[in-house]
Amino acid sequence: MRSCFNQSLPLSKNMPPKIESFKFKREPVFMQTNDAVLRRRSEKRIYRSIRRTKSVVVHEFGVRMGENRVDIATVNRRSLSGYELKSDRDSLFRLPKQSEAFSSTFDKMTIVVSPLHTEAALKIVPEWWAVHEDNGLRYRVVRTGMKNPNVSASDCLLLLWKRELIELVCDAIGHQRGIQSMTKQELNALIIACVQPNSIISATRQMLWKRFSTPIAVQPTSCDDSLMPAAKNWDFQFPLYPSCQRPLAST
Repeated sequence: MRSCFNQSLPLSKNMPPKIESFKFKREPVFMQTNDAVLRRRSEKRIYRSIRRTKSVVVHEFGVRMGENRVDIATVNRRSLSGYELKSDRDSLFRLPKQSEAFSSTFDKMTIVVSPLHTEAALKIVPEWWAVHEDNGLRYRVVRTGMKNPNVSASDCLLLLWKRELIELVCDAIGHQRGIQSMTKQELNALIIACVQPNSIISATRQMLWKRFSTPIAVQPTSCDDSLMPAAKNWDFQFPLYPSCQRPLAST
């Protein structure tokens, strides 16, 4: 008995044999991002953008007495820029509060998000923020940023240490009796009453650059009357002096 599986169906003389073609669909490339991936890729772009300037890169830059911290900040004599990173593993729960704090302090802000958070971030952050998307492999600019129209002089003063506030008072109105015994709150109130807001903002940028551009070996070990030790996580960007690109650690 012949097996029916070995029998082939007769083909019509007018119909050629049908050959099925297979089309392979290319799936979109997706990589789950984390803070380390976004930070490493963002650092490369930031260093590339400031390589011809004397800017300083500061990690975990605290504002409003350390209540909020931006992931990466760049400081020079004229401006203060912040970069907030939100990966797939991060939540946007704290972003509204962070947005308010950063918007009162930084001249420019950029948020770098994974594709998972792009739409939500556009609705939360102000319109002058730059929004960049990074999936770990590709990077694109979703929205270009602008200069902050509402920088708060009082919030900028919170970035300074007490000895820096005293120096600012002496430069603005001269040396006053009993100034050394004043608290930071009293110094802030005196500066706001005697100095124009634009001058305060400009002075804070210059003092922050002076602080972070000073080698660590001659930096104080504490922030005067602050509750935490002096930050030591920053990098130099001096293109004219390649040997001084990183501060020397004290021995």
